[in-house]
Amino acid sequence: MRVRLKALLAVTSAVALTAVSLAGCKPSSQGKTGAVTNIVIGTHAQQEDDPNWVDEITGESTMNPDYLRAAEKALAVVEEKLNVKISWSQYASDLQQLLLQTVLAGDPYCDLAVLWNGVQGNIMNQNILQPLDPYVDNVFFGEDDADKSWIPIGKTFGSYYLMNRDLLFVNTWPICYNIDYIEAVPALKENGRTVYPSDLYLRGEWTWSRFEDYLTKIKAYYNGKKGPVNSSNDIVPFNTNYSYAVLMAIASNGQAVYDGANMSFDTAEAKSAIEYMDRMINSDLISCSTVSDTSIDSGWLTETDAFCNGETVFTNVARWQMDNAGSALASRGESMGIIPFPRPDNVPAPTDEEVMNNASQYRILSPAADSVGLMKGHDAERSELALEAYATYKSEYYKAYGGVDSIDEYMNQQAGPEALSFGVDILHPETGDDILKIFELMGRTKVNDYSEAIGVFWTWTDIAGRSIYGFGGTPKYATAVEANKNTVYEKLDNMSKALRKGEVVDDIAPSASTKESNSLIFERDTKPADINWADRIKANDNVDGDYDIQMDGTKIQLRKHVDEDAVDEDGEPIPQEEWLDGKMTVNYSGVDFNTPGQYPDGIVITTTDYAGNKNEQKFEAFVYDDQSTEPPTLKLKEELPKIGVGTDTSSYNWGNNCVETATDVNGIDLKSRVSAVVTDLDVTVPGTYPVEIYVEDFAHNITRVATELTVE
Repeated sequence: MRVRLKALLAVTSAVALTAVSLAGCKPSSQGKTGAVTNIVIGTHAQQEDDPNWVDEITGESTMNPDYLRAAEKALAVVEEKLNVKISWSQYASDLQQLLLQTVLAGDPYCDLAVLWNGVQGNIMNQNILQPLDPYVDNVFFGEDDADKSWIPIGKTFGSYYLMNRDLLFVNTWPICYNIDYIEAVPALKENGRTVYPSDLYLRGEWTWSRFEDYLTKIKAYYNGKKGPVNSSNDIVPFNTNYSYAVLMAIASNGQAVYDGANMSFDTAEAKSAIEYMDRMINSDLISCSTVSDTSIDSGWLTETDAFCNGETVFTNVARWQMDNAGSALASRGESMGIIPFPRPDNVPAPTDEEVMNNASQYRILSPAADSVGLMKGHDAERSELALEAYATYKSEYYKAYGGVDSIDEYMNQQAGPEALSFGVDILHPETGDDILKIFELMGRTKVNDYSEAIGVFWTWTDIAGRSIYGFGGTPKYATAVEANKNTVYEKLDNMSKALRKGEVVDDIAPSASTKESNSLIFERDTKPADINWADRIKANDNVDGDYDIQMDGTKIQLRKHVDEDAVDEDGEPIPQEEWLDGKMTVNYSGVDFNTPGQYPDGIVITTTDYAGNKNEQKFEAFVYDDQSTEPPTLKLKEELPKIGVGTDTSSYNWGNNCVETATDVNGIDLKSRVSAVVTDLDVTVPGTYPVEIYVEDFAHNITRVATELTVE
């Protein structure tokens, strides 16, 4: 019938630009002349992004050869033009802690930080990014170098903080549909020809009411029909993750949870959009299979699975799952289209130019994705050089990959290969050309929602979801949003305040842990007031490092400095009142120290640092009878596992692997205290060997069981 996408997905596309990593590189400081300047970009995805990364075993790069060629050429241009080497360093620990620690220490981990989508808000709360405003005219908007426009940037909280990491054609969960399923519906034909969603969009007829009518006809035709993979599942009109669908709905009426300048999720237009979604969902035209009477979980990729299995005509597909979806349909001789959310009936059809620039009431949702931020802690000269190097790298990369000279050429030329790589059937004889036009339009649309990036998206969708499904007696959206909108407003307000303060904000709570594995094991009749918690617990803060825990009677103090002769970095004595950096409380009300037993979550330790960040943690405690002479119970599994040749018996988990039960006289689980005598066990030679497995309870009573284990 037509060329199948499965054979076409080998066509490559050009939107995988990210970062290159030379682990361990630290920023150096020079200019465009003299010694080469090393600009470091922190990243979380070295293996897939770094053209210099090679597999330790094969010594080969895993990057697409075309991406690799473009990246290497771009890096060479940056060095030749700016005397700058760009290197990328893999985050060695938690991104938020690492960047905050190094900025507070005056030694930023990197010049530019790659931020995955959803973490940007946490980083902005810490106020460790520089505003880009002082540099945008020279670096991004300069008249002499139009290529700088290859890096999309947008304002949040009144300033430029975030650059797009990639030039993306798809940066959200777009609406995809099964073209063949639509073609099978007689009611969707006019004069014998199917009216496709792309037809309606390009004719200016893709409206809320037309979409409702479209899905109604699909529902009627597929009523009672089963999917081709699982015959127990019905084919439905539109199974989706409602979270992204409702965000698209309010965008279609010109609103956003947060568009970088304003929050408009509580306007009359937003309420109208959610009312439309409410009607569609409650009439079963749109469904979310993971929602139930006890949960409004919007699911995670369940809608994509349903689409791949032929159980829904429309769905929202995660961008990283689109090629899999296209391939799944192609394996059955079907193909996939893509379409924006429809517009309200009372909103005029916009021009393409208006859509791309968010200049009309109707908007195609284009949320922020992975970003890049400029770290604080570098002087203005170095900061501008880092941005200029990055801008040059990005533009040269896309030029080399696409073989073009301008961004317009790139978008026009790469839209087709990119669509094919995502599994979209732009070669369909009836609708392929129209789908391609829409795909390119969606790719050219500027960012118009930052809610997921800055961390308020899920707070808002919880309000929307509860109202649509009436979960927990929640009223309809118009009422619910007025009652709960401050939960969203407060998050953004706190972020705005942090950015206005100008100071770096330590927002990471300290943590407590036990000093030894037996730290929270107590003899029966222990008096809590006599417990020296400093001997049992340790605490660490992201900024201050390890605390020294001191007891003042029953009061627990956390000190950073404990030496009376301690001095600061200038050699001045540190006043004693500054020694106290935090506090700790231990709540042991969940433990009966007079009754032997095992107390899960019996001890609650709350640690608070100097900045006021608080962390509450629960720990298991044990109370044992120290006078007991009763040996513990030890029962081995009926079928013991075989041990692999070369197994390290010192780290082998004897309790979990070999023991059915191990308890003391009071029923305390002792599996973690099981060990083995392996004197006669030779793990270098296959065979069967005698082994003695034993367990020792807290009162030092021991039970031993002789057995045999096989090495193979």
